[in-house]
Amino acid sequence: HDPGPRPQDRGTVGRGAVAYLGPEDSGADVMDGFFNRISRPAMTDIEFDWGSMAVSDVYPSRMPDLFVGRPVIVTGKFLGAADNVEVKGVVDGRTIEMPIADDGGFAGTASLSKIWARLKIADLVDRQSWNQDPYHELVAEIKSTALEYNLMSEYTAFVAVDASRVTEGSHGTTVHQAVPVPQGVRYDTTVRRQ
Repeated sequence: HDPGPRPQDRGTVGRGAVAYLGPEDSGADVMDGFFNRISRPAMTDIEFDWGSMAVSDVYPSRMPDLFVGRPVIVTGKFLGAADNVEVKGVVDGRTIEMPIADDGGFAGTASLSKIWARLKIADLVDRQSWNQDPYHELVAEIKSTALEYNLMSEYTAFVAVDASRVTEGSHGTTVHQAVPVPQGVRYDTTVRRQ
């Protein structure tokens, strides 16, 4: 019995990294690159000292390790001035502390709030995969976050309606829409339904 992918398989719980192998990729090359990357993390055991800011809803809730060429994106809600913020972590066996200057990146914008909401939804989905959700509380929170920030999720979808044009006739017209298909996948056998 295979229970399916576990959260740690995606690198979120184990603070690791993932590698993806496409149909046209060389398995040996992908695995060589993957093992090369994970054998030397740039920083592990990452923590933040938020200084005088009151910070909440930080995602990811468990910081991953930092690998060369792979950024760690951290979002959260805060009150107060962004001063004296430091990141702490282990580099080459030594614990280091680095100050983070506010170059305007702490200020909230509509696009930053959507990034925060996406990471919150991903965290909720991860929690849902290893916790039981008998009262569908996590589902409700995923739905409400997705709807509030106009994002798609497992439980929400959006339909675009163009009300500016009226088509001819008294009934609907079928419009064929192109569907992007990953390289190496055949549309007629994978996507198209008869």
